[in-house]
Amino acid sequence: MSAKARSPHSLNRIINTFYIVLIMLIIIFSLLFSSLTTSREIGMTTHENAENTLNDKYHTINKTFDQLFEQLVFLNNNPNLSDIINGKEGALKQAVTMNANIRSLYYRFQDVLSSVYININGGEFYFSGGAITQPLNAIDYTDFFAHTSIGAQYFWLDRTQNPFSTADEPKIAMGKTIGTLDSEANGVIIFNLKSDMILELLNDGHITENGGLFLISETGDSYPKRSTIPKAVLKHDKTGDYNLTINGMRYYTLSKKFELNDWRLMAVYPQIDLQNNRTEYLKFASILMLFLAIIGTIMTFGIGRLISKPIQQFATQIENTSITESHSALYLDKKYFKELSILYQSFNKMMLKNEQLMAKNQENMTERNKLEIELLQSQINPHFLYNTLYSIQSLSDLGMNKDAALMTRALADFYRQGISDSQILIDLRTEISHLQNYLTIMKYRYGDRFTYKITVVNDEILALKIPKISLQPVVENAIYHGMKETNELGLLLIELKEVSQGILITCKDNGHGIPDEKIVRINEEINRPDRGGARIVGIGLRSVNHRIKKYFGNDYGLWVEPCASGALIKIVIPKESYLEVQIGVK
Repeated sequence: MSAKARSPHSLNRIINTFYIVLIMLIIIFSLLFSSLTTSREIGMTTHENAENTLNDKYHTINKTFDQLFEQLVFLNNNPNLSDIINGKEGALKQAVTMNANIRSLYYRFQDVLSSVYININGGEFYFSGGAITQPLNAIDYTDFFAHTSIGAQYFWLDRTQNPFSTADEPKIAMGKTIGTLDSEANGVIIFNLKSDMILELLNDGHITENGGLFLISETGDSYPKRSTIPKAVLKHDKTGDYNLTINGMRYYTLSKKFELNDWRLMAVYPQIDLQNNRTEYLKFASILMLFLAIIGTIMTFGIGRLISKPIQQFATQIENTSITESHSALYLDKKYFKELSILYQSFNKMMLKNEQLMAKNQENMTERNKLEIELLQSQINPHFLYNTLYSIQSLSDLGMNKDAALMTRALADFYRQGISDSQILIDLRTEISHLQNYLTIMKYRYGDRFTYKITVVNDEILALKIPKISLQPVVENAIYHGMKETNELGLLLIELKEVSQGILITCKDNGHGIPDEKIVRINEEINRPDRGGARIVGIGLRSVNHRIKKYFGNDYGLWVEPCASGALIKIVIPKESYLEVQIGVK
């Protein structure tokens, strides 16, 4: 009995097998290449993260320092405190008021203040706010004068210098001496900062696993204490970016100095963290490569065996089908699986619907294409662009660089909103922004020949939708055909308000106006389904009216209305939000 002949491998399987091998080779080479570049990328990312974290926490701490320093200055200048120090009449009453002020100050800043301490005339008066574990009379206030210099009575204390600091709660402080030790009246004001607040800010700024943020005083004391970072690194007193090698280990530092007290905020991380991150990345990439290879093999030799043949047959039939010609329905020569039958049925239905749509679309395609093409051409009118660019050049030649920059920005925004945006409908706020860019350009071009005013009666209507580029053609028509031929100062009034029919938009100019009989002809031509016969209206107004009716219905649109002077154009759109079914979204 002869052995059963082995069926040849399908071309689809051979190609897929080759494809998987190729993908695996690409992944392997990508992994090798990544191993060479990952260190640099991780280093740059870590440095950028450290720099951003440093800047963020620096601004937070600096703001806290500034706020407390302002309160310290304010308290020092308090007239009640001055009366108490100088022993004026009623000092005891002033002391009661002063004590209430200090407690109020503490409660307002209790998130950052641990306590407030004031000693006047060697213990003649004590004032305090918050929790102070030491007895008030146990603090020798004269020691604080050693931290001041001639002409500078404000001082800062790190946790090693601050007598209010304890092992359980190390504190930093800012203070102000009053007078001198030789003065008849003297004293000291101390603001103790909450250690938990400082520690939370520093620990919240994650740098790396073994790195961190440190607040370093002018004397070199660092907070918080962390054994993983050598003291020699933290004592590096230069601001900016540096890398140091201590005991064979490289450390990267970034620091910024506080102008108020010459303390520094430093971000530090060791090079070993970068190496660990690189190892984790390569491990993840290797696992991902293996996973993709396994999944690819299963899909190619398992699922591909089931679906490749009928799908290939279906693809061949589709390839031989023209969407522009009538054809008979596609069919399966065998029953494979239900989903493929549904796919055949869906394709046949789609082709039938396509033929019906093509037949219907052919009737109005020519006119619609003309409208869309002419509308686009009107937005990229070379004459408008040339004239605007020449105006920008003239402003630059005259040294009016700021005006030239503003006009250039308006031109860029005008084209970006008018052409680049793929949305069919936009909100009125965006449409008005597009109109204002156009008016900015025209104001620069025509100088003082005309002015305009845009009035929005109710800002809530600005969220409603309108077809893109609906207002600019109306305003352009008013400028070129209404006000351009008049010798008077042109005035253009644009108003948006809510009426019973919907949202009414009016554009009124003070030009030479339009005869009533011509208004009738204009309105007829605006609403005519085709452009046959003589034309007195350009593409702009007709396109606006056509698109409003297309998306909102025949109850809305654009028309010209007679008025006593100048020309008046009105547009009405619905109050309700845009209905998605109008553009075929089911």
